[in-house]
Amino acid sequence: VGGVQKYPAPKVAIGLEGGGRSARNPPTETIAKAALEKDAVGKASHHASGPLHCTGEALYVDDIPLPPATLHAQLVLASKCNVELKSIDASPALSIPGVVDVYTHKDLEKLGGSNILGPVKKDEVCFLPVGEKAVFVGQVIGVCVAESLEAAELGAKNVAAEYGDATDEPIVTIEQAIAANCYYDYAKETIERGAVDDVFSQGADTGTS
Repeated sequence: VGGVQKYPAPKVAIGLEGGGRSARNPPTETIAKAALEKDAVGKASHHASGPLHCTGEALYVDDIPLPPATLHAQLVLASKCNVELKSIDASPALSIPGVVDVYTHKDLEKLGGSNILGPVKKDEVCFLPVGEKAVFVGQVIGVCVAESLEAAELGAKNVAAEYGDATDEPIVTIEQAIAANCYYDYAKETIERGAVDDVFSQGADTGTS
């Protein structure tokens, strides 16, 4: 109530997580101390959450009540590949009861956000922009937000995406890649920290041979 979500207290099996201040939520130091004092090598032991899983008492995310006015999201995915994404029409999805909105790369740009992402090199897109090529089926082109998961899923399926014609054959086999002279340059990226060249010039032991 009042915008604050209250979660049930975590449950643990009594006697299997140490005997700390609370059997429902034992402190970490108690668990660590019990592990050091007990040599479990070669001995059978119960998994701490085993009894709760087996009796159906374990609490999962889906068991936690949702806060009021929670919205649900479903990704809008490309249905074709190796073709240009010509346009995105969200009006069929917006006509479905419960659908709040459909967001694409244009909405990120309006907010001043970046549509570029990647774990090391930022060479991927969050939402495929109109005018660029879809490189695989299932590439994310948007997200549908709705009042229920069912409405979000239905809305995402009803977003109308128009694609261009394929201009070349997709490369899906090793033989096709060789014929097209399409190779992955595994050494094109480097990760460096500090004065790398100076360290090598000093003849320091780098752990390589």
